Parts: sequence; structure tokens; C-alpha cells
Amino acid sequence: MKLKTVLLISFVLAGSPAAATEPTARFQVPATVSPEAAKALAAIYAVSSRRPPPSKPTSLKDWDDQRAALDKFMIPASNAVAAKLGANVRDDVVGGVPVVRILPAGYKPNGRTLIYLHGGAYTFFSAHSRLGPAVLVAAATGDEVISIDYTVAPRGNWRIATDQVLSVWKALLAKGIAPASVGIFGDSAGGGMAAGSVFKMCDQGLPLPGALYLMSPWSDIATQGDSYGTIGSVDPVLDPVSLSWSANAYADAADQKTLMPRQSTVITERHSHRR
Repeated sequence: MKLKTVLLISFVLAGSPAAATEPTARFQVPATVSPEAAKALAAIYAVSSRRPPPSKPTSLKDWDDQRAALDKFMIPASNAVAAKLGANVRDDVVGGVPVVRILPAGYKPNGRTLIYLHGGAYTFFSAHSRLGPAVLVAAATGDEVISIDYTVAPRGNWRIATDQVLSVWKALLAKGIAPASVGIFGDSAGGGMAAGSVFKMCDQGLPLPGALYLMSPWSDIATQGDSYGTIGSVDPVLDPVSLSWSANAYADAADQKTLMPRQSTVITERHSHRR
């Protein structure tokens, strides 16, 4: 499998642990995309169609087993991306929180650091199984990327995960790193968590990062947006029902409604704002 296809599949699998096969079967590759994109999309939908229908976890073991199965599938592909791009990858602990540090090939210190929060519906994957996006950004920017291996739900929750992000943030500040030289980015659930973490920094009066980049963030975990109803049934990968299981594991219903407007607001007010 070619590198580009592996990367695209890894982004697709970041969204949801198990997507229903029926929407995938109905979805057609658009005729307006390039032949290269059509080929890559076909490979993604083929992978999605082979995944079983969603099965609701009913215990911590169920959640752990599903996550372990996804990690087993994703880690070799993620490591292949790192090897292909010549990245230097090592485990570390920052502020008492496990992280993975990624240095791009030929790295030269430039005074900048990026913090990455991986996707996975707040309940799946890890800094190792979602290594691909961090490696790609490191290669594109020439910056060091610190991927936080936060505790996913239901072993963790939104308070625990964002506290871990802030523990890393405070540890970096304590080492004398200038806040303006640090950027935070995340995809899917990681994008929503990045927004929530910045709000928590504001609440605690902490210095804010110099950049915030949210890639297709899952900020509306309360399912209040129109798109859940208008296009939810035809998404080739994400299934609203199984996503709700993850949302409930990450936050109680009342907290979901509180988190949603705050995280959505940060997208519009701070996406391009530097402070």
C-alpha cells in the first residue's frame, strides 16, 4: 500500500472506532475528483466496508479490547510513515504525562515547538497509533512535535484529558519556553480537545500558545448541529450512533451541552488569532 493511501486511511480511521457498513456501501466516489484522489478514496471506502457494524462497549474491557484492536492495525502503518519520512521518534514524560517526541529528518533547533492531540472519538487510539499526522506536520514545518498520549475515555474524561494537556503546557513554560513560540494542533477529537484546553488555559489565567490549528474538530459532541441530521446517514465513515457512545464516555450529558458552545466558539474566535 502506498504511503499516501496509508495516510488517508489513518485520517479516516481517526474519526470513529466502527462505522456502519450500509452508509459506506451507498457512498460513491465523486466523479469530479482527480484520478489520483479517486483511487485513494476507493481504497479508504474499501477499508471502511470491511469493518464490522458498530458494537456498543458495555465494560472497560470492551473499550480496551476495541482500542487495542485498532492500535494493532494502526501502529505498523504509523511507524511506516515515520520511517518513510526519516523522523526521529522517542517516548518521553513531560509534566508527569507520557508523550511522544517527533523530530523531522535533519532537524535543526529553531525555537519553535508544536503540541499535537490525536483524534479517535475521545475514546480510541494513542500517540503511537496516531503518529502519522504528527510526523507529517513535523516534516512540513521542520519543527519538533510533542504528541500527548492523553488518557482516553472511559478511563479518562474531558477533565482528566485537558488537565493532562495543561500539565504538559505548564511544564514547557517552566522550562522557559516562550508561549508565542508554541503551537497546539489536533484533528477530530483532538481538535475539540485542543479548543477546550485553550479555554481552560484562559480560565486559569495562563499564557496562551502562539497558534491554534484545529483540523476537522469534533467540537459538537452534544449533536446540536444540523449536519448530524442532514448528512449523518450518508457519511462513509462516521456513524452518529457509535459516536454518541464515545461522547457519553467522554462527558456526562450536561457537560456535553456546556462543552459544545465553548469549543465551537474557539473555532471561530481563535482559529487565526495569535496571543
